[in-house]
Amino acid sequence: MSGEALKQEIRKTAEERAQQALADARAKADIIIAEADQEARNIAERKVQGVKRRIEQMERSETARARMECTKSLLNLQSQYVEEAFREAELRVTSLPASDPELYKSVLTHLVFEAFERLNRTSLIAVVRDSDRALLESILKDLNIEHRADSGGVNYSISSESLHASGGILIHSENMRVYYVNTFESRFLNSREGLRAKVAEALLKTKE
Repeated sequence: MSGEALKQEIRKTAEERAQQALADARAKADIIIAEADQEARNIAERKVQGVKRRIEQMERSETARARMECTKSLLNLQSQYVEEAFREAELRVTSLPASDPELYKSVLTHLVFEAFERLNRTSLIAVVRDSDRALLESILKDLNIEHRADSGGVNYSISSESLHASGGILIHSENMRVYYVNTFESRFLNSREGLRAKVAEALLKTKE
């Protein structure tokens, strides 16, 4: 086999391994993120059911006006319940770097790949926690993301600035005008708004 053919074979094997590693990492990451999100929803649902039972009891013993006042008061608790539910779910995910480094690497791999995919630029700067810089280098290597644009990859650098988050990545263009935040906190913030609306709807729904 010629030298050039050998290089092509090595490159092909590396790309196949990178694709498999990415597929495995994304599968694991999807599972843990889905489990955390479902756990938050389950916690909130249990609390909502308890509130609905209290409303039903008061409907049987109080006047319509009193019932309305009670419902109003209970609705004011919805934000508290949502926050409690997400705090419990976030504890599970944010403890991953220390409790399960391998699983955290899988989750971070998913977040890194998603960030680079969403911010389709030829020159990017990545920001992670101080403790994740070496891990990010390993992940980018596994994903076969090159440092040099002329080699078919992305011209990126890892910032010396530390990411103030419990996990994840932030990437931005050199002029800071375009950026993408993909941290644990940003993911939970997006999910929180949808859950808050569902809790409000459940609390407003009275027994027919």
